Amino acid sequence: MSDLIIPSCLLKLERAEKHLVDLELEIAAYCDSHPYTVRVGIEGKRKVHRLCFTSQIDRRVYLVASDFLYNIRSALDHLACSLVPKSQGSHVGFPIFWQGVWDPAKPGENQQRLDDRERWTTYTRFMHPDAVAILKRLQPRDGARDTDPDMHYLSILNRLSNIDRHRDLAVYSTGLKEFTFTFGTPPHQTCWSPPVADINMVLRDGAKIEVPKGEVNVEVKGRPIVAVRVTQPKGEIIIPAHFRAAFPKYREQIILPLLNFVSPGPKGK
Repeated sequence: MSDLIIPSCLLKLERAEKHLVDLELEIAAYCDSHPYTVRVGIEGKRKVHRLCFTSQIDRRVYLVASDFLYNIRSALDHLACSLVPKSQGSHVGFPIFWQGVWDPAKPGENQQRLDDRERWTTYTRFMHPDAVAILKRLQPRDGARDTDPDMHYLSILNRLSNIDRHRDLAVYSTGLKEFTFTFGTPPHQTCWSPPVADINMVLRDGAKIEVPKGEVNVEVKGRPIVAVRVTQPKGEIIIPAHFRAAFPKYREQIILPLLNFVSPGPKGK
């Protein structure tokens, strides 16, 4: 198929996937570098073992993540513009608000919610009713907390895109998963997995490791976890896993269904 007839939103999505592959390679290289160790220190009068990351992921990796997010968000905005007459395209973006934003305002609502309702109307009033129905189903749950573990993928996209417009994304190593420890001297090493308090079974950087008394030469192996901060203080997502899981949703749940309602007439690419 010629590029001249491929919708720009699909071309943007294609470019986003290239950036996602690059991000996966960058993070895999960092994880393969074994950037962590077990350090021993004296705390009080006791010898304490702690997990310690010896290096953080290159901060420039956030640029690759930013490129992915930019192209996803741009793809959705291109799509939204194609759903309205060309004369209205400059006033439209892809709506990411909350369930019920289309309902009449309630007494006492704050200015942000009133603005969201107004923007929803501006974005959707010239769209096909069936397209608007799809957009309504896609909206995140109203009142969802920013730290919810199942934060809506569109909420995450919207928040990270907004952060990226104003400052660097916070990309960092947050701990280890699938870890094992050994102690002793080869060939008499023993493996064990100490208890972990983290509900996600992640051993966090700086975590105290309970080592059997008298054991030496403690080593650790595991899979580093790389995260990006979504909200303060606890909102984070694991990348590239979250981006890879969300990627097909943009195509299958949003772009392809809504392409059926592209407004007639020439559209800018």
